[in-house]
Amino acid sequence: MLHFLFIFIAVLAAYLPFVGWMSIPWTGDQKVYLNTALEMQERGSVLIPYLFGEPSYYKPPLQYWATLLGMKTLGFSLLGAFVPSVVATFLAAL
Repeated sequence: MLHFLFIFIAVLAAYLPFVGWMSIPWTGDQKVYLNTALEMQERGSVLIPYLFGEPSYYKPPLQYWATLLGMKTLGFSLLGAFVPSVVATFLAAL
C-alpha cells in the first residue's frame, strides 16, 4: 500500500507544478464537461446534467459531481477541475 501512495504522490508532484501554465480549454470535450458541471451547480440540479439550458446525457453525473467537489475543495481553478480526473486515472491504473 505504501508503494501505491508513493506513486500517487509522485504523479501529483509531477503534475501540479504545471497547472498554473494551463489555461481554460476552449476546445474539445473538456470545455463541455466543465460547462455542464458549472451549469448543474448554477441550476441546483443534482441528478440531471444541463448544457446550454437543455438536459445533457453525454456522461453520467459522477464526473460532474467529482469536478464540482474538486472545485469546491480546491477553489474555482483548473487545479480544482482537473485533480479529480487525475485521481480517477491513477485509481484506474491500479
